[in-house]
Amino acid sequence: DMEFFELPPGEGNGSSVHVERVNMHDWAELMGWFLSEGSCTYNEATSSYQVKLFQSYTVNRENCDRIEALLNRLPWAWCVTERDNGRLAYTIGVKQLAKYMSQFGRCDEKYIPEYFFDLSPSIRTTLLEALLAGDGRLCATHKGKRQSSQYYTTTSKRLSHDVERLVISLG
Repeated sequence: DMEFFELPPGEGNGSSVHVERVNMHDWAELMGWFLSEGSCTYNEATSSYQVKLFQSYTVNRENCDRIEALLNRLPWAWCVTERDNGRLAYTIGVKQLAKYMSQFGRCDEKYIPEYFFDLSPSIRTTLLEALLAGDGRLCATHKGKRQSSQYYTTTSKRLSHDVERLVISLG
């Protein structure tokens, strides 16, 4: 099993930060948050390189705490800015990371990288938990009956199938 994720090197000019590897559980959590609540800007022409994670502080204070704890464990500097109605934007401005994350496209194009499906159940669970914290919800009742069900919502057909595959792989 992989203990670390080896981030491909960035090319050309840009941020001087270069990280070769990241703890795999932290990487899985970052990917879960990014795929459910993130966006990426990678523009060579304007030298704009940003990975952003969004979360509402007023609605999901616990999620903000989880994201901040994760970002503090990761090797990159980050900042947070507040937007309308308590919505926070966590930003990592590193070219190497932005280049890697740019391959996942916009919200309707996102997907889980294939290598995750070959990793240990604990790493896949970390990924799933972050995905569900971002775009999932827990329902205590369904059609008037008391039960506990989790739902995941995405605009990406591919990510939808990938999350289903991930859940099935975990039993």
